[in-house]
Parts: sequence; structure tokens; C-alpha cells
Amino acid sequence: IILLCTQIVVMSLTYWAIWLQISLGFSVLRAGIALLPAGIPILFTAKIGGILLDRKGPKLPITTGCVIVLFGMIWLAATAHYQSYWFALIGFLSYAIGAPLIISPAIGVVLGSVEASHRGMAAGILNTMRQLGATLCFAVVGVVIANINQDQLAIAGNRLNDAYTTAFSYGMFTTALFALIAFGFSMKGLKGKKDFL
Repeated sequence: IILLCTQIVVMSLTYWAIWLQISLGFSVLRAGIALLPAGIPILFTAKIGGILLDRKGPKLPITTGCVIVLFGMIWLAATAHYQSYWFALIGFLSYAIGAPLIISPAIGVVLGSVEASHRGMAAGILNTMRQLGATLCFAVVGVVIANINQDQLAIAGNRLNDAYTTAFSYGMFTTALFALIAFGFSMKGLKGKKDFL
């Protein structure tokens, strides 16, 4: 469940790129470059997630990652109306720091919790859950954004960039709800180092 919910957050990057283009007027290239801060830190924080898993068990890195990601999604939702890249950057960086703290340890826990003879099956189930998370992002968050955008465009005088910004904000609050679910499961379902080893 934690990985499924985290994958929903991961796939919400699609809507970040659209928001940068529609609401902030970025070109496709500029939007891609503007999203680099959401990707580059992952190269470093994924390693930190693995180190914390080995030293402290799964609960600390996964719960910490969930809190950081939750903050980032709420931040994006709450500050989208400013239509400022610099405000959004805080949310992008929160994602880049938090998501790998969840994903790397969670994959390690899943694959480490089964016998070697069943790891292929566990990896398949893990991948299926992640793909389901991606699908749910487009099905749930996408529907929220599309419907609110359409409603906002129907309001007389509402410009496309303002309409999409409002829709994006609601979409990120929806994404934050999934991050909150992941956090809840990390608090309830994960054990400390003693039980992990």
C-alpha cells in the first residue's frame, strides 16, 4: 500500500509539467529543465534511504520520507495560486528528498521478506502494485484536475492559466491524501530495526 500510494505521488509529476506550461507559460524544454530539481536529488537520497534501512530498519526512512512527501504535496497545493516557480521548487525538492526515502527501503523490505525462491514472484507483485499506483494517479488525480479545470473554465472571465492552477491545486491536495495514507501505513504497519533484521 505504501508503494502504491507513493507511486501515485511519483506520477503526479506529469501534472507538474503541465502546470508549469499552462499556468506559468513555460515552454516544454523550460518545464523539463525546471523539473530537474525534482529528479537530481534522487541520485543521492536513494542511497541515504538504503543506508538508513540497513542501520535503523524500515520505519525511520519510510516514515520520514512520507512526512517529507506529504509536506511537499500540501505545499504545492497551497501555493499553486501564486503561480510562482520559486514556491513550487520547495514542493519539488521535498518530493526529491522524501520519495527515495520511501521507495528504496520499501523495495528492500518487500524483497527481503520472502525466501530467495519466491523473490521473482515478490518482485512481480511489487511491480504490479507500482503500475497500479501509476494508473490510479491518472484515473483519480487526473479526473479531479480535468473536472475542476472544466468547471473553472466555465466561469465567465476565468483564464486558462487560472483555471488550471485551481484544478492543479485540488489535484495536489488529492495526491497529498494518498501521501497521508502511505504515512498512516508506515506508522502502523512497519517495525523497527529489531524486527527487520
